[in-house]
Amino acid sequence: KRKSHPTLPPPAERVRLPAISKRKNRSVKNIGPPSLAHDHSRDAPISAPPCQLPSRDQVIAAEDRCYDADHAEFSNSHCADPPGPRHHTNHEPLSAEIHRGEALRRLRLGFTESLRTHHLSAPVGAFERWHFGWLLCSGHSHNATHPLDPLLPAAAAPEADQALVEELEEGGCAKRDEATRVAVGALREAADAEAVRLANDLAGRLDPDPEGLELRPAEGGAGGSGSGTLSHLFLGSLMPTTLKISNEWLGKLRVMHAAARGEGAGEAGEEEEEARFRLDLARLLLRYKAIGGSGFQAALGGGAFAVLRSCFGTTLELFASPLNARAAPYCSAFPDTDRAFGSLGSFLAFRPASGAFEANPPFVPLVVDAMCAHFEALLSHAESANSPLLFAVVVGASAALRRHAAWGRMLRLAGSAFGRARWDVALQKHGYTEGHAHICKGGAREARRMSSCDSAVFIWATEAGAVKWPPTEAAEVALRAAMRATVPRNLRKASKANKAAHAAKKEKKRQRQGQCK
Repeated sequence: KRKSHPTLPPPAERVRLPAISKRKNRSVKNIGPPSLAHDHSRDAPISAPPCQLPSRDQVIAAEDRCYDADHAEFSNSHCADPPGPRHHTNHEPLSAEIHRGEALRRLRLGFTESLRTHHLSAPVGAFERWHFGWLLCSGHSHNATHPLDPLLPAAAAPEADQALVEELEEGGCAKRDEATRVAVGALREAADAEAVRLANDLAGRLDPDPEGLELRPAEGGAGGSGSGTLSHLFLGSLMPTTLKISNEWLGKLRVMHAAARGEGAGEAGEEEEEARFRLDLARLLLRYKAIGGSGFQAALGGGAFAVLRSCFGTTLELFASPLNARAAPYCSAFPDTDRAFGSLGSFLAFRPASGAFEANPPFVPLVVDAMCAHFEALLSHAESANSPLLFAVVVGASAALRRHAAWGRMLRLAGSAFGRARWDVALQKHGYTEGHAHICKGGAREARRMSSCDSAVFIWATEAGAVKWPPTEAAEVALRAAMRATVPRNLRKASKANKAAHAAKKEKKRQRQGQCK
């Protein structure tokens, strides 16, 4: 009989597993060609005690909340280059963020229409992957003194364009490669035009912020005060619709905002602080509503974070947002809107000298490749200083990523002296927290989704990091069970939905192949 929750390992006081199992170590199984595999038998003996595994009840409790308020604050002493102040006060009017959202929406719709015109279809999330690749590549190539727009930078990104061409060609018909390039070229031209139009709009006269944004709880449902109910933020004449936020996430963001404000929170009165919070909240919700992609913004479940924190001491998330972060501080893609809620900025600008960190990057090959290069440089520097540094990386091992050079780079890093473990998790045996969990009526308890592909967990660490946080078999068992706890409760319905979607996708692919013949 199937149990309601996965079986977790026994309490830590009864765990007596060795740090490295005497039988063939599953942690480093299939990490790459034999020539790349790291000989762990030459590693220094691991004398660290077994990690204090969270109990089954602790994992379930972590799954049922959206924020770990008791998580320790990250110390800047671990950073080679400590980040600057976390609260950004030079905000633009809300109307500027509304203009950005409208521009990105037009660009997305235009891309969809262009594909339809050329009788092409894009894989789910293709536009979002291209957009994040554009942001990443344009940031690398930009040398001008004027800052780029955070959402629609006026800069070319040929790497992102080429990645989109390859993705469309792999998902469609080989004989339509010319149509694919025409469609992507049209997208690039439209992106450049939207960036110029946005710059002109922002340079013009923008509507001022309304005085006092109204934050109203939804009617019904425990008087609108329950954690699973929604509140609505009204932007007055700027926008006819409201911005929604779950009361549970609203409480979390209040805590994060107050912590990021620090001593500055006491300098203003209560009404002024509330007004500032609502403006920052509005900017945040507008930004993440604009980028969309529910699955694109999904995150590890709370139980998995509890295991990683207990076994590997992970103190900070390197790919998060104020909406899906388990604690603050964290790194995120949009410091202009996120810094008010504890963001340290981009992971590429974050250079820790020691410590343990969790990385669950968006499933964008260009971002994954940049992550590997950044981590390898940090690990090499920490190894030379004999400092303990560890990265626990969770990526979606989709067929598209496995075909990309980024996957090969991950395997090479896993097979190097820094590769400590790799654990593959089957699609049907784990889930993630929904990307739109902050607007789910059921709260964190109902904000779960099945994974769309297999996932891979990599543990990369320096010699000192592997001694301090050894990847034991007990840690692997606990992490697998915690990731399985994120599977939606109505597993049968979720499985049927996945099977139906997969069957429909295969049928579309068969039809496209038939049209090519």
